[in-house]
Amino acid sequence: PSSNQLPENILRFYIYFSSPMDEATVSEAVSLNDMAGDEVEGVFLRNSNELWSPDKTRLTLIMDPGRVKTGLAASKIYGSAIKSGKHYTLAVGTEAQDIFGCPLEAKFSKTFEVSGRDESAPDPLLWSIAAPNIGSVDRLRIKMNEMIDHVSLAYRIRVFSSSGNRIPGKIYLGFEEREWYFTPSDPWGEEEYTIKIDPVLEDVSGNRMMGLFDQPLDRSSEIQPEQVHIRFQALSEADLD
Repeated sequence: PSSNQLPENILRFYIYFSSPMDEATVSEAVSLNDMAGDEVEGVFLRNSNELWSPDKTRLTLIMDPGRVKTGLAASKIYGSAIKSGKHYTLAVGTEAQDIFGCPLEAKFSKTFEVSGRDESAPDPLLWSIAAPNIGSVDRLRIKMNEMIDHVSLAYRIRVFSSSGNRIPGKIYLGFEEREWYFTPSDPWGEEEYTIKIDPVLEDVSGNRMMGLFDQPLDRSSEIQPEQVHIRFQALSEADLD
């Protein structure tokens, strides 16, 4: 996440590289350090199949769920991986190499402060919509109630026409992944549009509209959660008066 203040129960970090990377060297070069510069052990979920994008330019780091969720053995024994009120630095050393054997030109680091646990789910009822103008290709803006996982934002919100067709365009993310912008390929018309939100949209702590990451889902019902629909119309000159 782009914010410099992150919740204690953050679930993921994403690291983007400018070239396809050699997985083994990156794994050894990534660390999370405390303010004394000491590496914090047992923070990330380590497995043989690390989560890389197909082009090897994005690495997804998942915090150990056993220390993110309360009540589990690891959480009881070791506590949260990161502590509220403290500062940490996520670092990638120059040992990391791309697939051509070229090392990073310089060490990368991101320092952040840890806030309390995020125990709220994304709630579209708390979002605000800024509608664009009719006949323009102005951006549609959604301002959300909390930081949302940026990869989730890229795939879980779409805009549809009154006939049910998906509107083509480009997505942009705003301040601390709390804002979602959409620029259509063609000008907005007078019809009613629908914003469809997939219920598996996640915030930075893995909370979904259907439930919190720290709580078990109710699997007693076979009814699957439905998409959330928000309808809007582009503004006319009369609306602006």
